[in-house]
Amino acid sequence: MVTGFIVGCLASIFDVSIDGMAVDIIPIPQQARANGLMWGSLVMAMSAALAAGTWLINNYDFSTAMLTLAVAVSIIMMVPLLSRERQGEKILPWTAGKALPETKQLQLSNWRSILKALYSVFSLRNLTHCYWQCYYLQYKELLITWELCFPFLP
Repeated sequence: MVTGFIVGCLASIFDVSIDGMAVDIIPIPQQARANGLMWGSLVMAMSAALAAGTWLINNYDFSTAMLTLAVAVSIIMMVPLLSRERQGEKILPWTAGKALPETKQLQLSNWRSILKALYSVFSLRNLTHCYWQCYYLQYKELLITWELCFPFLP
């Protein structure tokens, strides 16, 4: 369960970073098409992983299937990791190149401004209201389901 949580968190971070990189380097008129292509390829990749995983489990065992899929995901992950966003920039912190002036201008350098921006996003009234409304609706749906399944109970 803990491993699943960690993998889910890392997958979310990777997904957000890929989306951010796409928004950063794709021109605005092409972003809608790129988003559609990204979602389409995600659906195809999930289908292929399900088919491959099922075949591997049926023909080998669970450990072999998970190891094979982990290696495949690691290889696929190298593509965006080793892609250069802009000409002349570093791919990794220890490689040759330097940041362009426009990217340096976008970077937040002090923790105070980063934490202030995060606080402003997470303290939105609408976000809190939406969370409690969803929680209430799920609770209400659970009560209705309970009443339908067990009408004889108080």
